[in-house]
Amino acid sequence: MVSLLAELIRVIYTDNQKHPVTAFLQNCSITVIRGEDAQIVLNRNLTIDINQYPDNARIESLLCDSTGRISDRFIHANIDEQIILIHNEKMGDQTRQRLLAGVSWDESVDILNADSVLSHITITGNDSSILLSKLGVNPKELKSGEWLNFNDALIAPNESSSGILVFDILLRSESKQDFLEQMVEHGCVIGNESQWDTFRIQNGIIGTGEFTGSYIPYDLGLHHLVDLTKGCYPGQEIHARMDSRNARSRRLIRIQSEQALTTGDYRNTDIGRITLTSVGHLDLMSYAFALMSNKHELPDDFHLIREGVSINVFIFQDPADL
Repeated sequence: MVSLLAELIRVIYTDNQKHPVTAFLQNCSITVIRGEDAQIVLNRNLTIDINQYPDNARIESLLCDSTGRISDRFIHANIDEQIILIHNEKMGDQTRQRLLAGVSWDESVDILNADSVLSHITITGNDSSILLSKLGVNPKELKSGEWLNFNDALIAPNESSSGILVFDILLRSESKQDFLEQMVEHGCVIGNESQWDTFRIQNGIIGTGEFTGSYIPYDLGLHHLVDLTKGCYPGQEIHARMDSRNARSRRLIRIQSEQALTTGDYRNTDIGRITLTSVGHLDLMSYAFALMSNKHELPDDFHLIREGVSINVFIFQDPADL
């Protein structure tokens, strides 16, 4: 089985890569929760009911505050009666303190910081499946949404909302350098953070930039990560009220521009405030995730204004339509 000293590798298939496989080294927080009452403590804080999933399931969940806004987002792996959570690097200590504060005196739970011993790598490209095969993985043994125990690693495939197949891999940290070297030997190229942001924006993959603004799950189209039938959790009353009234106040869109874009608030004379949560650049083009009011129709193109400068942008796909 996999040690708690592990690496997370997300392998993504796409048809739009310049190289057969590109690897992106990323930052994240890793928290390990163990103990007799670990699942009970974690479950009462989340927007979904993790009790309904088998031990080998790959789970995604949200942690919200009392106002219904997202505080953190998790990918779960249950290993040897321990729960490994991959989440936002900027929220690591704060999230652990919040979970710890919710533990009753008579509950047996340990909440561990694994940030310094774990890393996160993302791999994309047309030949990702070939790369996995060369590393010894039989893709036919992989089942969507389930962790596969392979030698000294766990692998779980998952399909994103845009249809991109994703593999999460957990392995020992001491295996990291050898693993990266093997990937490079098989033609893998190492990308940078900006290239990753561009790729995920182009392919509708919501990331850290969208989980740092205290947004409601419905604003980001993450209603599938909200289970209003599970009972009380922080923010549940707000979510239930919004769901019953169909009161989605904002929508997440994807835009591109031939002019330089940066994260932050812009304005449009018709739409009002538009917040760019993530920006990437490729071939003199800027790409961005942007939050806008849901009260307005979505035009094909419009102008963003900041500090008196007007920038023309184009809509290239609305994630809500994926």
